[in-house]
Amino acid sequence: MHKKSQLLIVRNPWFPIVCSFIGYMILFLFQKFAMNYEFMRSDVLSYWQDSNHWQTPFNTFHVPGYPLFIALIRGLTFNIFTPLLYMISINIISLLLCVYFIYKIILSLDKNPTHATIGALLFTLWPLVGLTYTISPLADIPSMCFFLAGLYLLVSTKALSAGFVLGLSMIIHKAIWPFVAFIVLIYLLQKKPIITKSNILFILLLAFPLVVLWVSGSIFHQSPAWIFSSNLDVEISSKRIFPILDGIIGTALEGGIKNVSKTLLLLLFLLIAIYSLVLSVKNHSLTMPRIISIGISIAVITLFATLNHGEIWAAVRFSRLLIFPIVIYGIPRLEKKIPMVTQLIPCVILFFVLFLSQFVYAWYEARVFFA
Repeated sequence: MHKKSQLLIVRNPWFPIVCSFIGYMILFLFQKFAMNYEFMRSDVLSYWQDSNHWQTPFNTFHVPGYPLFIALIRGLTFNIFTPLLYMISINIISLLLCVYFIYKIILSLDKNPTHATIGALLFTLWPLVGLTYTISPLADIPSMCFFLAGLYLLVSTKALSAGFVLGLSMIIHKAIWPFVAFIVLIYLLQKKPIITKSNILFILLLAFPLVVLWVSGSIFHQSPAWIFSSNLDVEISSKRIFPILDGIIGTALEGGIKNVSKTLLLLLFLLIAIYSLVLSVKNHSLTMPRIISIGISIAVITLFATLNHGEIWAAVRFSRLLIFPIVIYGIPRLEKKIPMVTQLIPCVILFFVLFLSQFVYAWYEARVFFA
């Protein structure tokens, strides 16, 4: 490995972890004091309210993993802290764990510490939404934390533990469902034979948390459709005539500078997902890097195709998981054309621009979206 191709030879994840923490604190202070941003609203407030009713964790819109964890931490600390402090603490710890798992996964698959560092930082500073949707204490980052922990276990050939942890991620946020589904499906299809005792146990452990929740909620609500009916009506059901891509087409048809700009951004992220899928498919060996990359790319494309224009931004928020195909397949191709691309100065410029984009979106949330 040539020194000139390296950004920083960091043999452990402490560098991206520390950078992520510093970036988080700077943006949090900006939102809290410069923007006077009110965090406890909308879905954030809903999660807190659900944590107060943890005995009946059957919200028809959100799965209860995050509120249950908030309730657990509150109980262990005798509820002495503010709601915001509980929720941001969970999110920042989840972010730092995500950075750790990403670094370890990419290092295991790619064997290049520079690529692992870039991937971890790219996750934190994903354009517009990387830090902003961590500081806003939603369930996104906790669900991705469990998802990434499950992937790390899967890469480490600890399939049974991976199955259970991936199963836990699915009771934290419903948007993670397609990621788990596609990766597990491709993972199992490449195993010969498919039907084995270990694979059956893997599936049982994967399904266990969600099945328990679904059955319990079905009894509580007297309806087996309770767990997805609200999401179908609010998030997926097209508000126009378009059965798919309503999120992008519907946003474009709303008109105005804001919606045109949003449409262009949505198309950009969708194109990144499609290109990531193409890069992944071109690699013909069905190895773990390809399984993860194809599964994630298809999952992101699925979100863009199915979410309606009122909920389409969730596809952008979860598109940050595309860092795997981008780093594993995209960066090596780019290095062949531009050998200097992963050196210090280009990377510093890139991450500085991405960091600034977090402030742009933080301003937009405070002064436009919630104005």
